[in-house]
Amino acid sequence: MKQTSADRANHLTSGRRAPSGWPTAFDAAIGKQRWQYQSDKPMIGGVAVTGGDLVFAAEITGDFLALDAKDCEVLFRYPLDGPAAGGLVSYGSSDRQYVAVFRGCGYHNQMAPEIGGGNPDYQRLRFEAVNN
Repeated sequence: MKQTSADRANHLTSGRRAPSGWPTAFDAAIGKQRWQYQSDKPMIGGVAVTGGDLVFAAEITGDFLALDAKDCEVLFRYPLDGPAAGGLVSYGSSDRQYVAVFRGCGYHNQMAPEIGGGNPDYQRLRFEAVNN
């Protein structure tokens, strides 16, 4: 008998709490955990850290996050056009910071079928520094 996505999802959560995501930052100099971000769903996409103490991550729920690398404070949350389940990259060009996020892949349906699908694609976001 062929196993369906729903069967696999039920197996993954049967008798346990639902899968969740826990990106975690460590201080390499002392080997201790600095912070941990808890997502309600698995975080199977990439994470990018910048020299400006930002951590970029994307959740399978379709939220793009900019976190403070020092204390995990969510500085920015942006709804993508689909679930993020692939990599992301941060790069600079012409004095602007960009982040490209892969979103809309189908694997997430095993753990979060209520999120929906979408065609695999990427979405580019631009950030500009604001000096206070």
